[in-house]
Amino acid sequence: MTSASMKVEGQVIGSETVGENLDEVNDMMKHTALDEAAGDTQEDENKENIITPDSSLDSSTENDESNSIRQEEGGASQDNKCPASIPEEEELNKKGTTDDSNQEEEADQDAAETDCVSGFNQSASQSQHSASTVQTKTTKQLLIDAREYKPSDQTINDENYDLVTENTEIKISVPPPPPDVPPPESKASSGRSKMTQQQQTLMIESGKLLEHLRKEVYKLRKQNAQLKNDFRNLQDNNQRLMDANSSLGETFGTLNKHAKQVSKTNARLKKELQSTKDQFDRERLEHQNQVDILQMQQLELKDELTMKQETYIEEVHERLHLQKVMTRIVDTVQERCRDHRLVEDILAMSDECEF
Repeated sequence: MTSASMKVEGQVIGSETVGENLDEVNDMMKHTALDEAAGDTQEDENKENIITPDSSLDSSTENDESNSIRQEEGGASQDNKCPASIPEEEELNKKGTTDDSNQEEEADQDAAETDCVSGFNQSASQSQHSASTVQTKTTKQLLIDAREYKPSDQTINDENYDLVTENTEIKISVPPPPPDVPPPESKASSGRSKMTQQQQTLMIESGKLLEHLRKEVYKLRKQNAQLKNDFRNLQDNNQRLMDANSSLGETFGTLNKHAKQVSKTNARLKKELQSTKDQFDRERLEHQNQVDILQMQQLELKDELTMKQETYIEEVHERLHLQKVMTRIVDTVQERCRDHRLVEDILAMSDECEF
């Protein structure tokens, strides 16, 4: 269970305690109203006993009877918070039975009635104040409970906690309504009607408070559900991002290994290229040297060839000259010699010289 749900349950429990306290206050108000109604009946009986007589003897006897009745009912009137009965007894004992005294008694009776009504109003205001104090105590208890249920996950539940504290502080800061003071001419019936009206207003206010708390609980539950959905969505997004991060980490690792291998092969190829360049330079120099040597040999061969050609030409010229001489010798021999055998031998020798 999350802290926000615990807080909402605390608010619901606080609202139930507020309803129970308001029921107790209503019961107290009913009891006080019944006690004050009994006091009003006793005051009516006192009024009937305080009627002015026609003669002094009747008035004195009735005053004695009223004094005795008032002495018997003094305890009950003091318990019902009507302190004007004691001054009435003293004034009735001191004053005479004349018409002036009767008028003064009527004025005192009116004053006593106003005092009783004021006492009734004071008791009603005290009961209302006690109800408001109970309400403030319950709201303070709600505030304490709300403060005790501080959320652990601050990123999600701070907003709910602030709303609850603000609502409770606003309820505490609202002062109780001032008691309506009736005019001195109001009677006990108006006081009872006022009491019932105050009870109704208290019940209406308590109903409004409960309705407001229900609305707040509904709002907080709705916000809590929305926050839960947002939290689930964030968890899903976080999981997807974590999976993507892990897959990207693996791919980056493989790419890093491949890049290292490529860099190693590149360095090896650079070394091989440099070695091949050096070897090619060496071979090129060797080839250049060989070409130079061959060129020198070619020049030497050309020189030798020219020399041989010259010697061959000389030899050819000499041979041609010899052939010419030989042909001239053969011709001369054929012309001048008559020996045919000699001529044939010379011709055979010339033929051998030609081969």
